[in-house]
Amino acid sequence: MSKIWRLITHHKYQRDALEWYRNERFIALNWGWTGDLRIHEPTGEPAIHSLIGPTDDHHAARCLWDFFRVMEINDLVILRLGDECINDCVVRVGGYFWDKTYPPKLNHYPDCQEYEWQGYLYRKNWEYFHRREMAFVGQAAEAKQLWESTEMAPDYSVYMALNQRIYK
Repeated sequence: MSKIWRLITHHKYQRDALEWYRNERFIALNWGWTGDLRIHEPTGEPAIHSLIGPTDDHHAARCLWDFFRVMEINDLVILRLGDECINDCVVRVGGYFWDKTYPPKLNHYPDCQEYEWQGYLYRKNWEYFHRREMAFVGQAAEAKQLWESTEMAPDYSVYMALNQRIYK
């Protein structure tokens, strides 16, 4: 049986990100300064934690590890918009890939914060380079119904950017 995930499209510009996902046919996560995880081949969540470095999100390593190693082809992902758990659509994901290009609408917002870490300049939480191919398989009503038919998997939190759900 496929796993069911919920992914926050973007913390601040959710609808722009959703449009970008649809146009480009992928879903994405940030923490892009880690580089292509296929090259580094981290052996577990703690190894990813050391790649992520300073972050205000203590769930970051878990989310990125799950996106890279745990999520599989044919798993379903509900894309979440808004703080009220509005579930917009359901996608089927393909393989992990790394693409160091920004989404055009998400790259140039005036409140983008830059910082330096290990000699490199980064845009805080804006580097959505970790990606997975996807195809839309449902609309808002189907996503909401699916969301309500599942419950949070053990050790996951509603505050994580990527959550695993299980059937009730």
